[in-house]
Amino acid sequence: MATNVAVKPHNKALELMAQRYTIDVDKLYQVLKATCIKGTKSREATWEEAAAFVMVANRYDLDPFTRQIHAFCRQEGGVVPIVGIDGWATIVNSHKDFDGCKFEVENDAEGKLVSTTCLMFAKGRGHPVEVTEWLVECKRPSVPWTTMPRRMLRHKAFMQAARLCFGLGGIYDEDEAKDIIRNLGQEPEHEQLPVGRVSHRVVAPAPIQAQPVQDGNGEPAAVEVPEPPQSYDEPGEESSMPSEDPDIVRQAVEEYNREIDAAKGNAKSLTLVLKNIMAEWADLGQENAEVLAARVGRELEAAKGIVAHFFELEAAKGGKK
Repeated sequence: MATNVAVKPHNKALELMAQRYTIDVDKLYQVLKATCIKGTKSREATWEEAAAFVMVANRYDLDPFTRQIHAFCRQEGGVVPIVGIDGWATIVNSHKDFDGCKFEVENDAEGKLVSTTCLMFAKGRGHPVEVTEWLVECKRPSVPWTTMPRRMLRHKAFMQAARLCFGLGGIYDEDEAKDIIRNLGQEPEHEQLPVGRVSHRVVAPAPIQAQPVQDGNGEPAAVEVPEPPQSYDEPGEESSMPSEDPDIVRQAVEEYNREIDAAKGNAKSLTLVLKNIMAEWADLGQENAEVLAARVGRELEAAKGIVAHFFELEAAKGGKK
């Protein structure tokens, strides 16, 4: 990727964020380019684009360094701000008029997911904002949508309800941002990966076909066909790395940690969380899944201890009667 010779403009937004993180403005610009604003194949984010991104982050009070917000650069200039589910939740929960939300799920006769509706309540309004998202319209051929369609559709309904309820503009979710970039003829680099489980191996190109070549006597001459390069992995070996965008994997891990927190002391709920982790083991990545499973195991032991202590107390009460 080429590096622009960028001229640093005076920008209050960058200065405010630099003060917030006690970092030099020049260093902040470098960190944003390296971690939060994805450039194009031919250039990095300019000072102006970094400033535009920071203004959006400051407007919604989002932290780019915990990936609540990040961005793609447009080839022709400008940025596409992307807010993950953690960012949308932060915006909604911090809004002074937010008064809760609830979800309604529709399944077909076979129990398969059809749609999810989010009802978002705002103080001072007689009726909630109601948004229904349909799986057939939203589902993507990606690992999260294939393995976690209910969670993904719930996120989608929540984001759209938040947008309509509180007039949130100028920010997009991951799927919307990819569509914007793709419609501009500018594919995000990670979109070049095949859908589904992917390996870090290099895929060998198709063999080069030999073209008819004649020797000096007009007879066909032999042409050697180069051998395709070998994979870096052993044939048939699957990568142990997560198969989806790291941000999506991180969000799934964070959500599982929140589910474990909510299930503390409840052995039945903890067991259900563990079953879900086992079902999504490959997509979470082995290391992430093992850490989550170990944490559930510790909480299950603690839950058993709580139950045992309860029965001891009950037995003690019975002895006093």
